[in-house]
This record gives sequence, structure tokens and C-alpha cells, in this order.
Amino acid sequence: MMRGINVGGQKIIRMENLRASFEALGFRRARSYVQSGNVVFESTKASPNGLSKIIGNKILSDYGFSVPGF
Repeated sequence: MMRGINVGGQKIIRMENLRASFEALGFRRARSYVQSGNVVFESTKASPNGLSKIIGNKILSDYGFSVPGF
């Protein structure tokens, strides 16, 4: 899980763009919940810690900011 996306008017990402980033990583059935920054997806690529790093790097690459994962 990631923290800090679309909270308090900072680090704003449109949900369709965020879903597209997850899909570009090869995750299946990526879907988001309103403008919350939450995405549910399917993957067999890595452990939860590995996924956090992969997603964090993609957000940094695509949107220019880092988000803490947990």
C-alpha cells in the first residue's frame, strides 16, 4: 500500500493515469477507487515488498515524485 497520493491537494494523479501505470507494469485487472489513490490489482511478479518498490519506482518515473510504501 502507498500513502500520500491525492491527499491534501498534493501529489495528485488522475485515477485513469494511475491505472494505466499499473497496467504498464503488467498488473492484471487494475482498478481504482474514486479519487483516493487506491488501486486493486492482480500480480504474481513479486513479494509485497518487491511490489512496493516496483510501483514506487514507476510513480517516480511517470509523475516525478516518490510515495512511501508500507
